[in-house]
Amino acid sequence: MEAQRDRSGAEAREYFSRPKGETSALQNTIRRRTSLASAFIVLVLATSGLTAATAVRPADLGADPGRAASRLTGNPTCAPTPPDPFLIRLVPTAHANGSMGEVRLRFADSPFGATLTRDGHHVLSLDMKVDGLELAAGTIAMVWATSPDLGTVIKLGALAEDGTLAGRISLNKFLVFLTAEPSPDVDRWSGPVLLRGSSPSGRMHSMAGHGPFEGEPCAVVGF
Repeated sequence: MEAQRDRSGAEAREYFSRPKGETSALQNTIRRRTSLASAFIVLVLATSGLTAATAVRPADLGADPGRAASRLTGNPTCAPTPPDPFLIRLVPTAHANGSMGEVRLRFADSPFGATLTRDGHHVLSLDMKVDGLELAAGTIAMVWATSPDLGTVIKLGALAEDGTLAGRISLNKFLVFLTAEPSPDVDRWSGPVLLRGSSPSGRMHSMAGHGPFEGEPCAVVGF
């Protein structure tokens, strides 16, 4: 401590003993450095205030992740709300006359908490609702589900007159689609595809340009 006080005193004596010109130059240097330090502090405080104002809180993410993310960028459309993992939106083809539909998925009811097949696949219950579908005379809308490679085909049944259908499926990844058929007794589709969708587990994969969707370019599919 004594050495530090002696050093500080020596620096002070040296400062006041300098000629007036040198002292003024040193004062100017000190002022410039002080101004730079002050500007840096103001910048840090301003940045901290902006970060606090735009910080994403857990409550924001729970309510609407897209809205919370837009606060960081100022762009309300930069991060849309993530898709529902239990919802399939049915995309209409040119044969659907502008109809719309969706499939709501849920785990099949079970007293054991989950229903599994013998080979370990979850059993899902699905509820389909289609609006605005107009069919040609003498045709019905048949609902199908297939594996992505079309190796497994499941006939879910005919769409009811009110545009609904309930069924079960046990594929991890699957496509679901409606076709116009002359009879519910067909074992495989032969008519045009009306609406189609992909399971949430297969959103990174599209069958556009393949199988029953051969005439549908990827850019038009929407998934």
